[in-house]
Amino acid sequence: VVFGQAPLFHNCRLHQDTTFDGAKFPTPSVNPSENDTAARAYRTLKLAFAQQQATREEQRFFRLEMAEEAKRAPCRLRLLFGLYWLFSDYGFSLRRPTFGWLEFMLLFSLIYTLLAGLTPWCFPWQTDCYIRYDLLQFTLLQALPLPGLDKWSYDLLHCLFPKEGWQSAMLAMSVMFQKTISLLAVFLFCLALRNLFKMK
Repeated sequence: VVFGQAPLFHNCRLHQDTTFDGAKFPTPSVNPSENDTAARAYRTLKLAFAQQQATREEQRFFRLEMAEEAKRAPCRLRLLFGLYWLFSDYGFSLRRPTFGWLEFMLLFSLIYTLLAGLTPWCFPWQTDCYIRYDLLQFTLLQALPLPGLDKWSYDLLHCLFPKEGWQSAMLAMSVMFQKTISLLAVFLFCLALRNLFKMK
């Protein structure tokens, strides 16, 4: 079934064997009033399937409802909705937060390399080119937001980076930003796991 607009099932009772597998729904409109109507339509279906404990169908209509809510949200909130979709598909993607975590780890590895005064790349014919495992270890420790790892980071920090100057301030900001991103990625990954296994 291809729906031209969000289907209205208000005050309807759905059979227990009802499914929307293979159905196609319209893309969110740019008209806020249409978005409001569509969001309420999807919310009705979400609640109907929640009563039947049909978690997969409930999740399907939750995502559609969120997409409509994002379109009618104020501009300052639309960015947050967009980031929530981009990095986790509204809390249902395991792949997106995992790849985001890896991509940011590579980015911060480059930043830490520059702040340590090292060359971020080298050519095959250079004989003095080698991998700095201590720098990779420092980057990985910042990407794992677990308690008890700060002691290792502290020891590596004094070996790799200057203690004063603008590099020190940039390093502190980079570490805080990476830890925040990593914590968010872990949270979104766990949220997707919960939704995948239908845990309430």
